[in-house]
Amino acid sequence: MKKRILIICIIIISIILALSLFFEFSANYDIQKQNVSIIANKDDFLRIKKEIDVNNNEKVIKSYGKIKSRADEIVNEPLCRYEIDEGNRMIEVSRKCKETIEILGFVTKVNEIDNETKNSKYIDRAVEELKNVSCFKDWHPEHFLDTAEMTYSVSLGYNWFYDYLTPEERELIENAIINKGLLPGISTENIGKFVYKKDNWNQVCNSSLAIGAIALQNLNKEIEVSEKNTDFSFQTQYLKINREAINDNKYRITINKLCDAIVKRAIDTIPLSYEEMQDGAYEEGITYWEYGCSYLTNFLATANINYNGTFGLIKDDIFKNTILYPVYMTGKSSNYLPQCKMFNYGDADDIIVNTACSTWLANKYYKDEKLAQIINWYQENYFDAQNVYQLLWQNYDFSLDKIEQEEKERILNSINDKRYDGTETAILQSSIIDKKGFYIATKVGNNSKTNHSDLDEGSFVLDAKGSRWIDDLGKEYYNVYKYWDKAYTRWTYYKKRTESHSTVNLNAENQRTDASCKIIDFNSNSANSSVSLDISNAYSYNENDSNTIIRKIVLDKKHNRVTIDDNINLRKEQDIYDMFNISKNTVIKLQNDNKTAVLTKEVLQEDGTYQEETLKMDIVNSNYHWIVLPKKPINNDLTDLTKNKDFKYNVENKDEEKLCIKIEKGKNENIRVEIY
Repeated sequence: MKKRILIICIIIISIILALSLFFEFSANYDIQKQNVSIIANKDDFLRIKKEIDVNNNEKVIKSYGKIKSRADEIVNEPLCRYEIDEGNRMIEVSRKCKETIEILGFVTKVNEIDNETKNSKYIDRAVEELKNVSCFKDWHPEHFLDTAEMTYSVSLGYNWFYDYLTPEERELIENAIINKGLLPGISTENIGKFVYKKDNWNQVCNSSLAIGAIALQNLNKEIEVSEKNTDFSFQTQYLKINREAINDNKYRITINKLCDAIVKRAIDTIPLSYEEMQDGAYEEGITYWEYGCSYLTNFLATANINYNGTFGLIKDDIFKNTILYPVYMTGKSSNYLPQCKMFNYGDADDIIVNTACSTWLANKYYKDEKLAQIINWYQENYFDAQNVYQLLWQNYDFSLDKIEQEEKERILNSINDKRYDGTETAILQSSIIDKKGFYIATKVGNNSKTNHSDLDEGSFVLDAKGSRWIDDLGKEYYNVYKYWDKAYTRWTYYKKRTESHSTVNLNAENQRTDASCKIIDFNSNSANSSVSLDISNAYSYNENDSNTIIRKIVLDKKHNRVTIDDNINLRKEQDIYDMFNISKNTVIKLQNDNKTAVLTKEVLQEDGTYQEETLKMDIVNSNYHWIVLPKKPINNDLTDLTKNKDFKYNVENKDEEKLCIKIEKGKNENIRVEIY
């Protein structure tokens, strides 16, 4: 009897295990599922409603108020127009549609819980926009980011407003998503633009198309597809087309089969982009981290809701490390936190980014209380715009407001110095809650690894006393002549050249475009921190060059003093320029035989008033002195408009000033600058 019971138990357990494996596989790889929810489900909206109506959460009420105010503005704004800008992009139109659907949809979903939105002005305006863009002749696949973002926007609207659409409106929108989004995304002409890329295009386009596919996954009708215009590898690998079924270069497939294939392709190819964020940082910079990761997170969040998993796409070593990347990239450049600047290397912007990606990872996926507390605090204090995703994904139990002040400070003070090994980026800073403390961010890495790189090995930014004093000029206007030509033209624009950055320059020439440099030492403690950078490779132009340049940056946290040591040993004599890119609106005065530079500026205080702050930069060595240069190329040919009309951008900052230590025919030099 006991033996029979044991056998029955074993059989039951085996069946349970088999079923669990089946459902796990099904959840991860079978996308045909009913009751799809894009981004968030009903429980997420209920939770927000509860925070507003029951818990009287002031921060949620304030954030929701901003979103609703923006919704009231949008209903009176004109519909999107099909417009291509001078850079052959329609991306601003796609983003305008995205904002419209996100804002109006969010307000609708929160309020429909109380049946407040029947015949709502928000619904009417959103539906009109969805029909409007669905009637565009295309979504501009020439610049496929335009198509991807529009596909995401319309798919989100189709899902969030589904119950308010007539059958005719649904069909119109479905056809637009298929014919203007999904089918262009599998065409021979477009597939090479994003599918196998290792940059943000991969994450944005693959994720957007996958979300569009999930939104339509339950459509069982057939469509006719041209074999000629469909990528062959996609046909064979994902659609598994029966070649005998092809007639007149066309074949028929069901929509759900197409959607299934697009999602599976995304699952296979999105990990190629992880090389871009191998250590949690992002080689294209903070702006592109936000752009790529936000769309990827939208896909992961949608998958997690509908299939109880993320298709194995989350790699803990990368994604856990990326949660606090925007926090470390944010300096101490303003006493009013939303105006703080970020470390904007490459083509990145210096404005605060939306960390909704980090919010979802910390709060919803990992459910890591400490990481969630930090990122929630950061988002609430630094990001000052309408943020639908932050409200949807935040766990309101993970709040620093709910713990003692001493413990809160302990948690925040853990955000200190940071080294990112893969992207070769380092942060030295005093306490994150010390608004007037020092913040130094520097980088090396590879000058040619991404399309958005600058020739800036060893460059850094510096904040102190509530302001940025040494900065990075950031991106140039994207539509200038051959901006993306990394063989030559890009490096003729001042903002991309070595001389516009706070680093060493030889003979007023650029660093090697293929330079690859390393952090060779990094130390951090409560008293001081330091980082040493070997930037020699950036100045070794041929096999005979044996130039060695080591830069060491030290932050004395107790005395708020930064030391920059440049140890330069060259094979032959060259003109050395040690550049320091002083931020605009800063007055520079030289003293002490031009060995001391006194910087002054008016700095905004917490109470809204302005106060003059001063920073000094001393040259310690007796044989060097400061000179002041305009912010423009030293080579006058690069400001000659007869050679290139776009060189006008090379002199747009010429009335501003930067500091330089110039050594004519230098060879073995040790330069030390102290900043305090």
